Amino acid sequence: MTLPKNKAKLIRILSLVLLGALIGAILGKTVSGINSPYLLGSKEEIIFSVEKGQGFFEIAARLEKESLIKNRLSFDAAVFLLNGVKRLQAGKYELSPGLTPLEIAERLIQGEVARQTITIPEGWNLKEINSYLKSQGLSGGQEFLTAAGRDYLAY
Repeated sequence: MTLPKNKAKLIRILSLVLLGALIGAILGKTVSGINSPYLLGSKEEIIFSVEKGQGFFEIAARLEKESLIKNRLSFDAAVFLLNGVKRLQAGKYELSPGLTPLEIAERLIQGEVARQTITIPEGWNLKEINSYLKSQGLSGGQEFLTAAGRDYLAY
């Protein structure tokens, strides 16, 4: 049994309209999620580490797993919107479930890493300072000693 030409054409048009509506709904949900925090009003801070060379999709999956974003699509959309896929920076970040995916993406792209105040007791030498910084996860060995031993007045 074949449908008349007009009926077949009407079915194709309705199918395209329904497909367009479905795609629009998915995109609308994703885009609206860009500005929706995981937990509205949360002030809880979580240290989230991005390792050098870590991929964009891996970062999104970890953010979702650690309950910082509702779903990765919203974070993906935010990063794409900010043209930041290749600009996400390694570091330790203070993030909160109260931040939107767009705010999290901005921090990771701009490299707004967590700040930590340290106090170095008077009289410590460079080796003692280096050891303390390493114990706090802030510095690594010879690189610090080399930088600290330079004569910066000569520059």
